[in-house]
Amino acid sequence: MVRCPTALGLAPASRRRSAPANYSFDVDLQWRGEFDNEELEGVHAAAFGRSRASSVDWRAAAERYSLGWVTGRTGVVGSLIGFLNVLTDGHTHAWLQDVVVHPGHQRTGVGQRMVAEVRSQLAESGLEWLHVDFDAEHEPFYIESCGFKPSAAGLLWLPNEP
Repeated sequence: MVRCPTALGLAPASRRRSAPANYSFDVDLQWRGEFDNEELEGVHAAAFGRSRASSVDWRAAAERYSLGWVTGRTGVVGSLIGFLNVLTDGHTHAWLQDVVVHPGHQRTGVGQRMVAEVRSQLAESGLEWLHVDFDAEHEPFYIESCGFKPSAAGLLWLPNEP
């Protein structure tokens, strides 16, 4: 049986306001915060250096498949600068997916605080493990800054193309 966020004792939405010690802006972190496809595509485009043209309906996918997500906003108009998605098997495991921080706000503690928000939200959920996959270049962030332990994992490319 897959447990839904409310069955896991998770609030539909919650906010935390925080400012890193080494940066001069506030970040509004929100569990299951509002976002739209265009603004999330903009953050992805900036962070991954790609065009904004995408047919992904991020909002619909998050609503359908996610346990929750964290949005990070800053500025007077609340510009989206970070996003992190949390998937679950509904039993004991959850995964971080689509972790992204706008390049202008990377290395300021925003990503670390987004991961901390997930840990806080999941603390009383009954879930036991939080997983994340990452490229080697991101190991210092996940292992040193966020406290993940290294583990072996596998990855299989599913399309039939070589």
